Amino acid sequence: MFGHLLDQNRSGSGYLNRIHPFCKLAFSLIILTYALSVKSFVSLAAVFSLLLVLLLASRLGKAMLGIMLPAGLISLAMFAASYLLGSGIEEAGVFAIR
Repeated sequence: MFGHLLDQNRSGSGYLNRIHPFCKLAFSLIILTYALSVKSFVSLAAVFSLLLVLLLASRLGKAMLGIMLPAGLISLAMFAASYLLGSGIEEAGVFAIR
């Protein structure tokens, strides 16, 4: 039924290589819309964890490590700044994950 979403002519060993680029773009836009609309820390943390698991399963974890470390430091700074400026811990966590 969803066979047209997979492009069997793509080379590569990861599962992300077989998915059509437009499907990956649509999925990314859906995740972005969800992340910007939801205000619950628990649900955002669950989505973030799921995305990290998918990233590690796609064997892009080592390549993304160089980006994730600075992004984590920036996120931690955003959390600290938001918390120190008067937001609650949950609101600061939501801001940091976004």
